[in-house]
Amino acid sequence: MAMAKALVERECEIDPTPDILLANVHRVFYRTLKRKRMMTCFLGLLDPVTCIFSFANAGHNFPFLFPANAPPTALENTALPLGSLKKNPFKLDQLILSIHDRILFYTDGLVEAHTLDGSAIGYQRMTDEIGPLLEDDPQKSCKSIFSWHRGLTGGGQQEDDITVVIVSFTPRSSIPAHT
Repeated sequence: MAMAKALVERECEIDPTPDILLANVHRVFYRTLKRKRMMTCFLGLLDPVTCIFSFANAGHNFPFLFPANAPPTALENTALPLGSLKKNPFKLDQLILSIHDRILFYTDGLVEAHTLDGSAIGYQRMTDEIGPLLEDDPQKSCKSIFSWHRGLTGGGQQEDDITVVIVSFTPRSSIPAHT
């Protein structure tokens, strides 16, 4: 992880375009780790002026876009994990965000966790039940999601790590100026 963080910081100074950045990090991973270790990564860049969210993926779970007035959609962008195969083309996708759009980033521990009845939470249940928990305040949204998750799983021992990040989009023009 330290190597990945250093590479991403260095590559951001050269070209922060997500697909190019992932391709450059991938080449270093492939050469130095010799396929003994691989890493998934989703990389997004939000321009708060144009409202354009540019992204590329390296084998990570698809984030979900929760538009303000539409059903959630997976940000499907596929490539293999960093360091996996020599040729690993990364694709750049872009979308324009609207006010109150939210993006849910998460690790697989969130959807693969088992409920009290023994079934995995799954993607469908996650998107159906998390949508109403999302607020403009990302911290409140995360707290609600973890509370929802504990309620389903009984809050016992986790089988996998769980990380949740919420981006709640409020364009710069709608942020009140400080006086």
